[in-house]
Amino acid sequence: MVKELTVSSVLETLKTASFSNRNLVSEKHIEGKIAELLKTEFPSVHQQYNIGGYLGLKVDIDLGGGQVGVELKLADDLSTVQIQRLFGQSIYYNKRVYKGNLIVLIVGDEKHHNTPLMNEVAAFLRDIGVHYCYLSTVKK
Repeated sequence: MVKELTVSSVLETLKTASFSNRNLVSEKHIEGKIAELLKTEFPSVHQQYNIGGYLGLKVDIDLGGGQVGVELKLADDLSTVQIQRLFGQSIYYNKRVYKGNLIVLIVGDEKHHNTPLMNEVAAFLRDIGVHYCYLSTVKK
């Protein structure tokens, strides 16, 4: 069944996803799994979608040709440099294409979920008009 494409419906679908810690092989691996899940619910899902412009930047997952974007990060990979990169990507993607319809999805085990670091990341993203979602993996 195809759902109406909105940020809320995409967030709803993302929150139903369940991955084991063994799936945290790489960001690219999880990106493929998330894209597969989204394709079951929404039309026009593309990985590594070029958002246009001379920089050649690509959002991890695009839905509807620029309607909703998902930028994915693994919690274990979030160093200070990676967080700065994420903030830059979020600002650029949101301003250039998604205009309030960008979701940053962080995937990791439960121990990272409500840490001061993740809370600060979430607060900044919300302040700049980007949706934040943390998907906790399960131990298997």
